[in-house]
Amino acid sequence: LYIREEIDSYFDENLSLGEDLLFNLAYLKKAKKVSFVGVCPYYYIENETSLTKQYRADLIQIAERLYKASMKFILENRLGEKAVNDAGGVFVKSVIYGCYDICVLSKMSGRKKKEEITRWLQKKTVQTALAHSGLENMQQRMAAFLLRKQYIDILIFFNRMKQVLSYLRNRK
Repeated sequence: LYIREEIDSYFDENLSLGEDLLFNLAYLKKAKKVSFVGVCPYYYIENETSLTKQYRADLIQIAERLYKASMKFILENRLGEKAVNDAGGVFVKSVIYGCYDICVLSKMSGRKKKEEITRWLQKKTVQTALAHSGLENMQQRMAAFLLRKQYIDILIFFNRMKQVLSYLRNRK
């Protein structure tokens, strides 16, 4: 629950991805009291035409902005190593999903896909997050390993196989 009059001063309507995280970080800085509810009454509605289902050339810039804002908040509020690792994990997942989007959703040539992923991997923020992220499942850990080692051709193959498997599952 938020104070209605304060929402406009913290919410950036010019953003189309991650605006809720940036809003909450800004709002939390000014909050005098925070309470938590033991349930998650937040449900996503899957929509094939939504922005999250489309290739976004600006995804890494947005993910990087969110990661930096999260890290600044974590460090300023001394939230500890677990929070640092969690933020790194969220950023690495964004990079992994972004790589999937490049490999599967973009119209780039194979050479251009490899160049784009390589460009992402040269970013210091990506390398830092890869070194300090906790990922939940084997698929994410495998993708992060391939990114750390810069085995981009294998990563592209891995994403193509994921797409094929998804297609086969949906045909049943």
